[in-house]
Amino acid sequence: MRSVVVVGSGVAGLTTAATLRQKGYDGRLVLVGEEPLPPYRRTALSKDVLAGKDLPLLKPAAWYDDQQVELLTGTTVTAIRPGAVELDGTALPADAVVLATGGRARELPGRPEALTVRTAADVAQLQPLLRPGVRVTVVGAGFLGLEVAGAAVARGAQVTVVEAAPLPLSRVLPPVVGEALARRYRAAGVDLRLGSAQLPDADVVVSAVGQRPSTGLAEQAGAVVRDGVVVDRCGQTSLPGLWAAGDCAAYPHRVTGLPARQEHWQAAMSQGAAVGAALLGDETGWTDLPWAWSSHLGIDLQVCGEPRSADDWVVHGDVDGAFSLVTAHEGRLTGAVTVDATPRMRALRTLVARSPETPLAQTAELSPAIAR
Repeated sequence: MRSVVVVGSGVAGLTTAATLRQKGYDGRLVLVGEEPLPPYRRTALSKDVLAGKDLPLLKPAAWYDDQQVELLTGTTVTAIRPGAVELDGTALPADAVVLATGGRARELPGRPEALTVRTAADVAQLQPLLRPGVRVTVVGAGFLGLEVAGAAVARGAQVTVVEAAPLPLSRVLPPVVGEALARRYRAAGVDLRLGSAQLPDADVVVSAVGQRPSTGLAEQAGAVVRDGVVVDRCGQTSLPGLWAAGDCAAYPHRVTGLPARQEHWQAAMSQGAAVGAALLGDETGWTDLPWAWSSHLGIDLQVCGEPRSADDWVVHGDVDGAFSLVTAHEGRLTGAVTVDATPRMRALRTLVARSPETPLAQTAELSPAIAR
């Protein structure tokens, strides 16, 4: 390869570029981003940055020159064709193209005033509005919604969270965790309205109802798209020379083998690394156990595997304090959750990944770190 173009300057795109250089690729390498800023840590937006801290960059400015990575910010890719990527009025030669285009925040139907939290520009608009006494309604009690609510409470706002599901995070976690989180949020003064779609009067409305994968370029090029750009475990799409990683990509599910997206930082980073390696002939691919974390209202939450698919689970600890949860489906370990028990997660991840046939009743005995 003489030229690689990575479209998307989030963690998946940056990690792809960094991996290529780490593994010896010495050809032209271009990283194209729509946003005017260099790559930054997007997961900090709904926590630290919304709370008033500086935006953390993924690499210092000198890194791009040192690694000979051409960073094009504020630049839109309009099309991909064999051997080239088209920009506004120009074209870049490309022997390989990596799509790391992420996703777009879903807007609330009929509520054009609702703000989103997807980009640094979004947070720059929302952050000054979070003041003591301001009435804030957050729609959605997933990871993002809870983080925004926590940041708003910390800034003195009066916060209401509206969620159509019966519990927070019910789409990704067993009910025992959602119930524990609901109690903590209400104890912190959050007006948590579950099983509802009715929005109260508010000064600020925030939409936290998920995102749509940005797959337009892949569709225009003719790649297979099915709620994400369909790829194999190495990130190769249905078209030669076109790869994908991160929130826009649907990788084979580790259990079912069906295309599925993993909208988490760690997955985007490890998928970018897998694509960078695959471009240079390493076909190990993305095989990591999914892992995510969140922090809100002083609560540290970590999740690994697929706990949402569980039909059984066992709790270690006090659900109103620090606890961990190991889940299973049809007798096979599927995932784990920790709440304010972060040191336990390393042992749990190892257990779920390497010993899925372990009976739930034995999980505490096998690792003292889990039971503490």
